[in-house]
Amino acid sequence: MWQAFKSAFSCRERREARTGLYIMTIGVIDECRKWGIGTLLLREANNLVIKHPKFGKTCKFVYLHVATYNESGIRFYDRNRFTKVKRLEAWYEIFGKPYDALLYYKRIEGEESSGEVCS
Repeated sequence: MWQAFKSAFSCRERREARTGLYIMTIGVIDECRKWGIGTLLLREANNLVIKHPKFGKTCKFVYLHVATYNESGIRFYDRNRFTKVKRLEAWYEIFGKPYDALLYYKRIEGEESSGEVCS
């Protein structure tokens, strides 16, 4: 399970012996949105990190970037109680065109049984 998890998520060690979980991408096709799949993926990522022998004790936060034009993604992270940290100008370049991104952040504080997504 950890190998599949690593293809979409990355745990990175940061200063002060803290580790952050970076979400590179989460995608759910339009036809399957509103079924709770994205929220389930976030919850499972949280649970895998908590259980992981290395990162479980040190991973303190989740962070990600979302393109400012991705309104459904922005609403998804807002609903899942991520905090907007800042806007990053020209963070992405897609087909030669620059796009801004929002940096989102959320603390990992719960137990697996809490039922909270990356709380």
